[in-house]
Amino acid sequence: MMSTLPRAARWYIYTLWGVALCGVVVTIISAQVPLSGLVALCVSAVALVLADYFEVDFGLDQRHRVVMTVVDAPIIFLVPVVGPFGVLVVLLGTLVVDRLRRRPWYKGLFNAAQRSITFLTLIIIYSLLATPGSPPFSGLRGLLAFVALAAAYYALNTVLVSTIVALASSQPLLEIYRASFREVHWVHFITLPFGAILAWIWSTNPWLTLAAVLPLFMAHHSFKTMAALQEESRRNQDLANHATRLVDELRARQEELMRSSQLAALGTFAASVAHDFNNLLTAIYGFTQLGLSTDDPQEKDNALDVARRACARGQSITRGLLSFTRWREPRLEPCQLNDLVRETIVLLQPDFIRLNVVIEERLQPLPVIYCDSGQITQVLINLLTNARDALRDRGYGRIIVSTQIIEDQIELSVQDTGVGIPAEMLTQIFQPFVTTKQASNSKNSGTGLGLAICRTIVENHGGVIQAASEVGQGTTMTVRLPLSKLVTRGMPGDDGEAAPGVEHNPHHADAPHSLA
Repeated sequence: MMSTLPRAARWYIYTLWGVALCGVVVTIISAQVPLSGLVALCVSAVALVLADYFEVDFGLDQRHRVVMTVVDAPIIFLVPVVGPFGVLVVLLGTLVVDRLRRRPWYKGLFNAAQRSITFLTLIIIYSLLATPGSPPFSGLRGLLAFVALAAAYYALNTVLVSTIVALASSQPLLEIYRASFREVHWVHFITLPFGAILAWIWSTNPWLTLAAVLPLFMAHHSFKTMAALQEESRRNQDLANHATRLVDELRARQEELMRSSQLAALGTFAASVAHDFNNLLTAIYGFTQLGLSTDDPQEKDNALDVARRACARGQSITRGLLSFTRWREPRLEPCQLNDLVRETIVLLQPDFIRLNVVIEERLQPLPVIYCDSGQITQVLINLLTNARDALRDRGYGRIIVSTQIIEDQIELSVQDTGVGIPAEMLTQIFQPFVTTKQASNSKNSGTGLGLAICRTIVENHGGVIQAASEVGQGTTMTVRLPLSKLVTRGMPGDDGEAAPGVEHNPHHADAPHSLA
């Protein structure tokens, strides 16, 4: 309803109605229809109604749209052929089309008023510039007259329509003007010249006008094609925006799920560490009680030695966590890698026996190297524990632990006959919070930090850790340490002093290599 429009918009419409009414009344009183123009008047009236009825809808922006037709050509045709009295054709033809289109009455009157004002302005310009008695738009003056008519029609038609759109929507006038000019200028450039051509052809051979109208049908068809392309482009843009929003939402949910899984993994890891430390404390407590309750010195020493090794294991777990969370130089001390392997196997032997797992040692003679024995022990514990868990579901199996020297490297490998690791996971197992134990249907849950800690420790020693596996056949974990670096770095000098960075551990040298 017109009452819903802003006050400025209503007054703008009232003003247009008043100006158009005055112009039409003055024209009817003062102008006369030449007898030679009656046929042109009837033909142009029919052409205007048909051209205006078959419209094409264009969008100015997301909320406002304009209707485009080829009605520009009949209006330009009327200016030189019929003269001022053609304003009645424009006025009545517009009202008829708006009635057929069932538009609100005030919109029909607005369209009729703005077209009438535009047409009367064109009549004034043409009468001032055109050569009297010559064919329409002929000669240089005729060309200048057409250019002036096209410019005036283009400007008036766009400004009058865009102003009501801006006032009705309370948007900036300049913004609506720019959008309107950008969308419709090419339409006027196509249709306006046809009006001038039709007027000139009518003055020379009216029957030829029928053939000249055909390009207008093609122009109308091009409008429909452009409108369809514009609508398709906007739909594609909406789909692209929607897809972008979906991707952003998916990324946010993935990050949320990742945070949740990491928190869950941290909780599982904390429970696992607590479980390990509880087992260590139980062993320490039990062997301490055994040492206190016996009078046999040998048995007491053995009990204390087991308790000491349990404490060392807990210390190595703590140091492993610290090496994962922050990088530090390993504490280098002389050690025999084969002895570390044997001690670790003895420490874990009860679990292997309970699961019917056989450990086979293939240890070749190795030189004394300088390394962080606690960190290397942590690596051994993780590798042997993973191999044990890979055999848990089967209830039996074999683990082969081997050491050897290959060129300038010491190689330690732990091979099991377990379920193996899927190929797509093999490159990810050394990343934090990545575990294959759930994927292999293991009853023993994993935290996904063990191999990440191992990689950090091995790399801090200048080495590398690699995995080779085949599903259903087993897994081989290989640690390679640079022999030259570990032997020459920190080697005692001829004077008996340790090189920088080497710490003496007399308890380690005197400790037995196996448990009774």
